[in-house]
Amino acid sequence: MPQVTLNYTNTTITDTFIVADSPDSYFYTSDILYVGLGSASANNRYRSLIKFDLGLIPNDVIINSATLRLYQTGTGDTNRTNDFHEVTSSWDKTVTWNTMPTFDPTPFHSISPNANGYVDIDVKALVEKWVSGQPNNGILIKDRTEASPTGTSRQYASSERATTSLRPQLTIDYTIPSTGKKCVEYVGAGPYVKTTATSITPTIPAAAQDGDMLVVQLFVTASDAVTLPSGWASTINSGIAGQFKCVIATKIKQAGEVNPTFSISNSAIKMAVVHVFRNVKQIAATANRNFSSGYNVYPSDTTVSVTSPKTMFVLFNENYSAGTYTPPINYSEVFEVADQLTLQMALRYLHDKTEQTKPEMTSAISTSNGSASQVIVLEPVVNNPPTLTLTSPTDNQTLSEGNVFSVQGSAGDTDNGNVVTVKYKINNGPTRAIASGVSDGSSP
Repeated sequence: MPQVTLNYTNTTITDTFIVADSPDSYFYTSDILYVGLGSASANNRYRSLIKFDLGLIPNDVIINSATLRLYQTGTGDTNRTNDFHEVTSSWDKTVTWNTMPTFDPTPFHSISPNANGYVDIDVKALVEKWVSGQPNNGILIKDRTEASPTGTSRQYASSERATTSLRPQLTIDYTIPSTGKKCVEYVGAGPYVKTTATSITPTIPAAAQDGDMLVVQLFVTASDAVTLPSGWASTINSGIAGQFKCVIATKIKQAGEVNPTFSISNSAIKMAVVHVFRNVKQIAATANRNFSSGYNVYPSDTTVSVTSPKTMFVLFNENYSAGTYTPPINYSEVFEVADQLTLQMALRYLHDKTEQTKPEMTSAISTSNGSASQVIVLEPVVNNPPTLTLTSPTDNQTLSEGNVFSVQGSAGDTDNGNVVTVKYKINNGPTRAIASGVSDGSSP
């Protein structure tokens, strides 16, 4: 069961407080989140908001536990109760009292800590909703009564706190389901291969299964053409003339698949590796960009968008020397090797999002040499079980020779484009098809 702790080092945390007495002001740079009544007036009400980007957690997984940890730094009254509410509309860090988002009036959790220190809030039910694709608008914290006396506010450390150990964090324990999977899963990478020969043959990982998507990441320190093996598609093939060539090639693994050989008529240095992804329906988008130098790289000057949510954005980066990449925040680096050249790969899940901006896809490299950056967006297979409604026959019928046995009903599938076949079998006889059709996603 993987467990991930989201904090300021690996994910975007948006948090702030809002004040009724300053209804048009925002306070996202504060290192404190205030909740309750301040000391100025009976209307000096404080509420706080917080949300985490969940890009490191696969969509549609089983959430075993999810705990939000805050640090209480002060309180004016130990008898106050703070309620935690699910936020139901969007907001950003510049939110004010007058632009406050809507929220569920019924709190999902409440606390009344008497002493300063860490407090843990169970947010499993919320995270389950968010990873299934429902909008993640975060949490609002408010005093239960918001009534006098004044000066009874509680304070929690924000993501701006100088003492980083006090900043908010969210720990999630999850399991990828073995059946009914609805996310793209990264299986792993084979050993990297480096050579100056005129061909290179990276190894397919032993964990790869038939039906998995194989992705070869290949970097060559020359701009000569690369010849792909039979059956492989060149998803991205680019470079800088006179400097390098980068190739991202893909193939669906079949029974008896052999390690692919790529040919380049040049004795330049070449490095390649095979990555394996499971439960991929299709490549929804691609982009790439090349750099003759520079410490920041990104696959596109513009936003990369897709039409469907729940995709996986996969960033591939290559450098003309041995260096170290720092992936964008909210991306998990799952592969990096530096051996004269550098190959790196990082990924994230989008849940309800459908785009990534240039800043969101920008990686840093420790050495300023020729670089290439690519992104491929993988859409998962989401295969919901079909439904069958049997209206006839009724149970416990007695049949004799010559009777007609009528079977009637309907079948449907919410997955548009799937072939649905209804079959029957009598006792241990052969299975026969009654009818089949292509689902339109709605009508039976």
